[in-house]
Amino acid sequence: MNPSEIFKLEIERCLPLLSEDEWALSNARDDLVEKLEPYEAFAAISGILALANEQQDEYAFSSCCWLALQMAGKANTTEIPEKLPEVLDKLSEHAKGFGDLGLDEIERVRKWFRL
Repeated sequence: MNPSEIFKLEIERCLPLLSEDEWALSNARDDLVEKLEPYEAFAAISGILALANEQQDEYAFSSCCWLALQMAGKANTTEIPEKLPEVLDKLSEHAKGFGDLGLDEIERVRKWFRL
């Protein structure tokens, strides 16, 4: 199972738990990043952002963006992953549904990769 598939399951598992454990999804992000090698983290960035495009929940959307940045940090590079510009273009439209917050999240990713 690839990292975006794993995180999709974690979103489904953790969102209902947030009232009991507000750190559930954050901990899931951290655990996933910790288990990956830098090259795996780099390869997963575009897939995680594509997963953000499926999210209707604002926190789940933001969590995908944060995870992508965590993976970029783990990979320790600003090299642009394959398909990232296309994924970000599609994601920018979806982000508008979350207002300024969604657009700010996309802008953080763009800044990291100097796009």
